[in-house]
Amino acid sequence: PFLMAHGVGLHAHVEPAKEIFRTLKDQWGEFLSKQDQSFRAHYTIQNKVQSSVAQKCFEDIRSGPDRFEGSTGTVTGLSLYLYDRGYWTLKHTYPFSTEKVMENTQLVDGKDEEEWPSLGASTASK
Repeated sequence: PFLMAHGVGLHAHVEPAKEIFRTLKDQWGEFLSKQDQSFRAHYTIQNKVQSSVAQKCFEDIRSGPDRFEGSTGTVTGLSLYLYDRGYWTLKHTYPFSTEKVMENTQLVDGKDEEEWPSLGASTASK
């Protein structure tokens, strides 16, 4: 776990996602905030809380009886959200094809990340 400004997060190690991020950044770089210019895959556990609350959560996850010891999962696509004055609104979901699903940082069908389909302007809009 790691402390954020007003919350707690968990690092996510998803190698194929780095190439997807680079592709999207190349296309949408001018629209990204400073915070979104670099790739830091993570799960936000807690956000926008007082520092004492975040510190307690961090300690519980790191060394408490319910400490987080890792997990695995499957990424089935990307979702595009609009952030507007503290609220997130889902704008669009871009599912991956069933044979190109990322599972446990590898593709189910065994293809290397260089073989992922392009997320070019034809499949995503600014």
